[in-house]
Amino acid sequence: MLDFCLDNQFDWKLVFSKEDSQLQQYWEEIEAARSTTPFIDQIETSNACPFSCVMCPRGRGLMTRPVEHMEMGLFKDISAQIEEHYKARRGTKHDSKEFKSQYWRDSIETIGLRLHHFGSPLSDPIFEERVCWLKKNCSYPVHASISADQLSEKRAIDLVESGIDRIIVALDGYDDKTYKSVRGKNVSYAKACNGIELLLKAKEKLKLKTLIDIQLIELDNCPENIDEYKKKWSDAGAEVLIKPLFHYPDVPLKAEKSPLWSGPCSWPFICMVITVNGKVVPCCADYNSENIIGDASTQSLLEIWDGETFRNFRKEFFFNQTAEGSLCRRCGFYR
Repeated sequence: MLDFCLDNQFDWKLVFSKEDSQLQQYWEEIEAARSTTPFIDQIETSNACPFSCVMCPRGRGLMTRPVEHMEMGLFKDISAQIEEHYKARRGTKHDSKEFKSQYWRDSIETIGLRLHHFGSPLSDPIFEERVCWLKKNCSYPVHASISADQLSEKRAIDLVESGIDRIIVALDGYDDKTYKSVRGKNVSYAKACNGIELLLKAKEKLKLKTLIDIQLIELDNCPENIDEYKKKWSDAGAEVLIKPLFHYPDVPLKAEKSPLWSGPCSWPFICMVITVNGKVVPCCADYNSENIIGDASTQSLLEIWDGETFRNFRKEFFFNQTAEGSLCRRCGFYR
């Protein structure tokens, strides 16, 4: 979930074009307008991943955190708090209903909870159990980005049957060579395509409205006949999304930066991300939990959202006082 109410309230490019001496007024206005309830963009249920994607710091071997799965009790506690705050926003200016697009897919981007960070969700042995619990106990939509290589027929059925609202399949290629060039030697294009077909069959068999999106990162591997590629999967019941490349910290890539990911960044004001052990970070680029602003295993989400640690981080970020070599300064999205 992202606070697009706040995000749309300010012209961030204009704000960050001001001299530092002129920023104080904006700082006070933005802090005053910030939501009184926390927005959680992602929960990392597992940071295990067998792939080596070229655009991902984890895939490049840069993640030094221990590989683990989130304890189910912690997951339930965090998810229940998210539900409490999700309900509390109803009728306020931060009410997600006001920002629902006519397209359910776009609405999920705004109000949905992502169950991924720097791990592959299907590497979590109880991923479907977690989704089932969420759909039984919480009212917000849930989605995740997966690799279809990891699907068996049973797991495809279990995943769709869990009630997950949207499945994003990372299919970064159009044949085995291009797929392996992006996601590493442990992938199989044929197996991934078969996994997508299993998902689509499960959706049809169970008569559910699960959105199945095939995502292709905009590198130099996009097929020339992209319309034909889109039509193939559209006819099968999926939608192809071409996603601009995000330049993660510490990952050198030759691709041009997309205007979408050229800043300025407002993330520390509109969401938080919860990692596998409960540590909370300000954004989805923090692959090694360098900017820990709280611990959801010992603090409430509200305490972290309104806490001094997060406020100090936002202030340093806003006034361009982050330390040399810090994650923000290494990120392609920082001003």
